[in-house]
Amino acid sequence: MYRLENLIPPPAVLLFTLVSMFFISRFDRARILYAKDFSLNALLATVLVVTGLVITVLAIKLFKINQTTVNPLRPDAATFMVTTGVFKLTRNPMYLSMVLFSLSSVVFFGSAWCLIAVAGFVAFMVRFQIIPEERAMEALFGKDFTEYKANTRRWI
Repeated sequence: MYRLENLIPPPAVLLFTLVSMFFISRFDRARILYAKDFSLNALLATVLVVTGLVITVLAIKLFKINQTTVNPLRPDAATFMVTTGVFKLTRNPMYLSMVLFSLSSVVFFGSAWCLIAVAGFVAFMVRFQIIPEERAMEALFGKDFTEYKANTRRWI
């Protein structure tokens, strides 16, 4: 199981999730999440995507300002622990953004069954990306990371 840790780029996991959701939604005849007027679904999906994009841009900007790595496959290459801005609200703003993108697809496709793919995405990210990243951050930043972890939620 350790072989999968920090192996698959998170955007690739997200893409797999979104494609899975597309196919899941094709088999869902009920589509109980559709509003009577589809434009409401599209509007909510757009709000979720834009929110996710804003969070991602803010997080990447903070990484760049602090001259540390954005590469999720090499958490051991971090040179600075970012704890300001969106990182005050969540330890994983970019992964939160990906969850928002996934939820926007649930709304857009109108299929509650797609929530299974979102849950799978979250479980995979926690086990194979976030936990290994947190181990690396603890090794690099010790007590500072432990305090940050105690005071800042993983998601929101």
